Amino acid sequence: MKKANLTTFLIMLLVFISTMRMNGQDTPSPKVDFLNAPVLFKEGGKSYQQVVASCQAENPGKIIFLEG
Repeated sequence: MKKANLTTFLIMLLVFISTMRMNGQDTPSPKVDFLNAPVLFKEGGKSYQQVVASCQAENPGKIIFLEG
């Protein structure tokens, strides 16, 4: 009786893991696009270039720019 229960448990576990893996592959990857203006803007003796970023994702989020 124990061997049948163990076999049933392992089959159910395998089905569960397979379902989880298939569901994880359905999620589309976020897509980020960057567009930049072909001109430089000057302010306070420094030059800047305008960049527009857009993100397409299933869930809302943030795009953060860090000065490098």
